[in-house]
Amino acid sequence: MPLKPVPGTAQVTSAELRSRFPELLDQLGQGTRVVVTHYRRPIGALVSLEDLQRLRRADVADAQSGQGRLMQIIGTHNQSGGVGKTTSVAELGYDLSTRLNLRTGQPNRVLLVDTDPQASLTKRFGLHDDPSSPAHVVTSTLFMSVMDPQLPGPTPLPSPTVPELHLIPANQHLSRLDALLYSDDSLLPNLGQVLRRYQDYDYILIDTPPSRGMITRAALIASEHIIIPVNSSLKAMENFDSVSELIGQCQRHNPNLRVAMFLLTQYQKNILHDQDVQRILKTQYAGIAPTSSPVPHRKALFNDASLARLPIALYRPKDPVNKDLRRVTDELLASIGEPVTA
Repeated sequence: MPLKPVPGTAQVTSAELRSRFPELLDQLGQGTRVVVTHYRRPIGALVSLEDLQRLRRADVADAQSGQGRLMQIIGTHNQSGGVGKTTSVAELGYDLSTRLNLRTGQPNRVLLVDTDPQASLTKRFGLHDDPSSPAHVVTSTLFMSVMDPQLPGPTPLPSPTVPELHLIPANQHLSRLDALLYSDDSLLPNLGQVLRRYQDYDYILIDTPPSRGMITRAALIASEHIIIPVNSSLKAMENFDSVSELIGQCQRHNPNLRVAMFLLTQYQKNILHDQDVQRILKTQYAGIAPTSSPVPHRKALFNDASLARLPIALYRPKDPVNKDLRRVTDELLASIGEPVTA
């Protein structure tokens, strides 16, 4: 959906930017602010030197007052299982946590949210390994606060293996939430209301169940951006019409919801089938969202890292796949209009 025009602003697509640059400079000199869009989403702006200085002064004031944090909520979704959805949340979440936030001057604070009753993300970071862990208790999940958003949200738990990452865990109790949301869909926006209270975090990444269920809908409604992981299988693309329909339904509750990228996982560059999937995504689906650089198929490595409850960057720091994962994080940040930092 194109942006609605705002008085005193002009819009230009990234493809038009070079050819229209002299014209845009004239408009800038007349006090018009210019918004640059990519795939119909705002990614940047041209502003006057006076406006730039004013924004810098505001950033300094916000940093001194502790205000002005801009939290991004990013959901994931694909109805096909085995496409690397949980792995993508884990790896992107960790990589984001290692990067500097330009607004605060500190590493990003990242919150991972597990909304899948199977609790794959929670297990991935070792929160279910200890039988006495609070991750097994219903009050540690989002169950109660989604049912009643006036209740305080659950306290995020640090991962036992990666303490800088915090998680809101899932457990089997969440399976009841799907039926309750189905019986009263007016509760669907509550998850977003609850998550937006966690203003101490710069990024919230949500792992969703591989289904069209009501928990998935609540998670997508809560999100600003969606990552759609796709493995190198045409089967993983067969349900795109259903995925698109579901996103459209969620946009009725959240008109700002957008697909940030198709994340190409489990890719084997020497396999023609995999090349076909990449080509289809980059051509037939380019109007929906960009396609990420491929993440190579390294099943044993990812499985071993998962068993160690560690991201690849900590489990095997020198492995070349880390470069691929960092590149995908760069592309995600660019797609959602965030500065790409080391």
